[in-house]
Amino acid sequence: MKTYSIILFAAALLLPSFHSFAQQDLHTQAFGTIVRGQFVVGKKNVFLPDGDWTLISASETTTTSSQWRDIRWANLWLAQLQGKSLRALVRVVASIRAESIGHWTGASQCDRTNMLFIKNLSRSTHDHFCNVINHHVNVLNAGGKEFLERQAFRSLELREISLPSTMIAVEYYRSAISPGNNLRVFYYFNPEFDGFSPSAISSWSQNDWHKSVIDRDARKVAYIDALKSWASAMAPAVDAGFKGRIPEARSYSGWPLKTAGTQPNEDQRSPEDRLRALKNAYDQGLITSEEYEAKRGP
Repeated sequence: MKTYSIILFAAALLLPSFHSFAQQDLHTQAFGTIVRGQFVVGKKNVFLPDGDWTLISASETTTTSSQWRDIRWANLWLAQLQGKSLRALVRVVASIRAESIGHWTGASQCDRTNMLFIKNLSRSTHDHFCNVINHHVNVLNAGGKEFLERQAFRSLELREISLPSTMIAVEYYRSAISPGNNLRVFYYFNPEFDGFSPSAISSWSQNDWHKSVIDRDARKVAYIDALKSWASAMAPAVDAGFKGRIPEARSYSGWPLKTAGTQPNEDQRSPEDRLRALKNAYDQGLITSEEYEAKRGP
């Protein structure tokens, strides 16, 4: 019976279904569901960059704090895949029920000074909203502290998708005492997919994407600047979605590098970065095997 259950789990992950915006909360859908554009979770709208996104992990949990009783949370992970490569991840944590005995406090990340970027968009002490850009090491792994993370890792492992050592996250923290809502959305971008070499150091504080050293690399600075521009364009959509609304404009739908035009030319790349980008293009079916061999060279 255990083996049969594992087979069913794997099949559910590998066989896609499609989710429309009008359907029920995404975290209640089957793993492998494909999402485009936007989705609903806890009466909130979450918006996505262009392309197909695959649901790779989801759950509901209940917690209690000093300010709230019986908080019901929806948690989920989505991935955008290109062949056997990971382009990006999205993580959403949203309250779907909360009984108030106080008010939300602001997220601790919004007060840190060692992030790549922080912008406080709060309207009052009880109406929190901030945007953070931060680098993360080993975002998903088999030994993750949370079951949801291990589940997401297993979903990608079954698809033979390798994970980068470092990802850059555009993070939003939104909460309000009325109507008692809390929403956290994390957009993780894979710099290796965009032509950067893998980080040599897995430690967060000594990583080559850390705020203290990133100024040494002009390409990395341009990459973060592109994410800052994209984050500013996405912020109104996150705020509208938090309130269950649809934003007036879709300036967030593109991808940071394409929007900002920071993708380096081939002759500006190191040989390793050029070969990695070439391999990504081949894996995505953008070039033929003959073109790949010709461009790769001896």
